Amino acid sequence: MALIPPSWKDCTLEDIASIVSGGTPKSTVTENFCETGGVAWLTPADLSGYGVKTISRGKRNLTEIGYQSCSAKKMPKGSVLYSSRAPIGYVVIAENEISTNQGFKSFVPEQGVDSNYLYYYLMSIKHIAESKATGTTFKELSSTATKSLPFVAAPENEQKRITEKLDRLLAQVDTIQQRLNNLPDIIKRFRQSVLAAAVSGKLTEQWREGNNVKAWKDIILKDAANIIDPQPSHRTPPVVEGGVPYVGIGDLMVDGSIDFERARKVSFDVLKEHKERYQLKEGDFLFGKIGTLGKATKLPMDIDYTLSANVILIQPLLDVVLPEYLTFFLSAPTTMNEVAKQSNSTSQAAFGIKKMRAFNCELPDLREQTEIVRQIEQYFALAGTLEKHLANAKIRVDNLTQSILAKAFRGELVPQDPNDEPADKLLERIKAARLEAEKLEKTAKKAAKVKR
Repeated sequence: MALIPPSWKDCTLEDIASIVSGGTPKSTVTENFCETGGVAWLTPADLSGYGVKTISRGKRNLTEIGYQSCSAKKMPKGSVLYSSRAPIGYVVIAENEISTNQGFKSFVPEQGVDSNYLYYYLMSIKHIAESKATGTTFKELSSTATKSLPFVAAPENEQKRITEKLDRLLAQVDTIQQRLNNLPDIIKRFRQSVLAAAVSGKLTEQWREGNNVKAWKDIILKDAANIIDPQPSHRTPPVVEGGVPYVGIGDLMVDGSIDFERARKVSFDVLKEHKERYQLKEGDFLFGKIGTLGKATKLPMDIDYTLSANVILIQPLLDVVLPEYLTFFLSAPTTMNEVAKQSNSTSQAAFGIKKMRAFNCELPDLREQTEIVRQIEQYFALAGTLEKHLANAKIRVDNLTQSILAKAFRGELVPQDPNDEPADKLLERIKAARLEAEKLEKTAKKAAKVKR
């Protein structure tokens, strides 16, 4: 246990809350469930992607019949609901009376224990809860393990000060996370705008003013590249264990790499047929023509592989076009919008060899292509640097929540007030109240027997 202030007290969750399990009626009986009314009921699936501290209900409620037929239990407003399996660690506070399925070990805090304080504390010990879980198919936190989870009790007034401070700080962290989460789309749009400016001539507009270059030519793509259907039969070869990769559109990754491991494996006879049909050269690239259109991807030269019927092989004519420029051209949003317009769209989009060969292109001379490629790569390098900084920032911010929570539950987030009643007094009152409740329950049971 970490060092805590003298006015705090180490204990277990069992010492400060009633621990409640849940239940599920037969899912095949439609009368057990309802959309409105009935008993509010929650499953871990209801909390997947849920980012709010409190909740009033799940996707569906239990009817009274459904509730009575299972072991689900109603818990009062302010109960802290904690998923104990699939996955462990979702936590939320009940806005009203609610029940759960068996995927929860929930807490009804005793008087003097703030629900918000308990909520944040459970967030801070997720790693401890996961370490105590057992199971083979999936890990689950048992009732016994839940009861033994540690808890640090703070004075009642200090609990409120801590939760108020956590509310403010973690709201700021959430705002930062949301802003960081928006940045990848901004960087993606930046890359797309660079490509759009490049293929329209705007990117090198000033450069052209100081250089004596030829006007851009209107051509069709077959004048700038050999455009090849690598599998003209369009029949997919059978899978062969230990065979050669058969690269299709699904194997082209966002980062420009090719997933050869995942690719379908075919016979080396297919490789031989393909080598008789075409010879790969440095600068060759693929373009998706069925289903997913585009994803222009440079082909490596240091590995044997074959090409699927759902891609087009493009071999730039080096005396006419730079391979890098043509790849950028066929990745630009303006180009892809036009490809989409011209594609056949039945069950899935298709852009065939004939359309690719006849596709219109405004082509600058080689000198300007070289300058365009240089500027694009310069801007893309900047975007790559931003992405690295963003990834590092996200890691730091993601760790910030746990750092703040850890500080809170070491007693370092807000100052202690010597006038606060120590936590051990609170725990004594809880214990005394429980003993009194047990006595009253026994008395009531005896009275009931006498009446009979």
